[in-house]
Amino acid sequence: SFFFFFEQISVSPLSQGYGMSHDLSTLSVEERKVYDTILNAGTATADEISACGIKIEQVLSILTLLEIYGHIQSLPGGRYKSCHQNG
Repeated sequence: SFFFFFEQISVSPLSQGYGMSHDLSTLSVEERKVYDTILNAGTATADEISACGIKIEQVLSILTLLEIYGHIQSLPGGRYKSCHQNG
């Protein structure tokens, strides 16, 4: 499980803020661009997000980070949505 991994390396994901941070001001320019694309669309796939000019490999990495940070949620069909109401 997700938490088992962190137990093995003696790090608590909750104490590090993973899945709990809602501070969007700490996102990089590319992370914010991906997040804003999802927020503005309501839901989006990685392919739809990469159309904004970010390589698909980078989009996939950013999606993973945004999900860990608690900013987005994955949905069935490879779609993602924002976890924030007001962005």
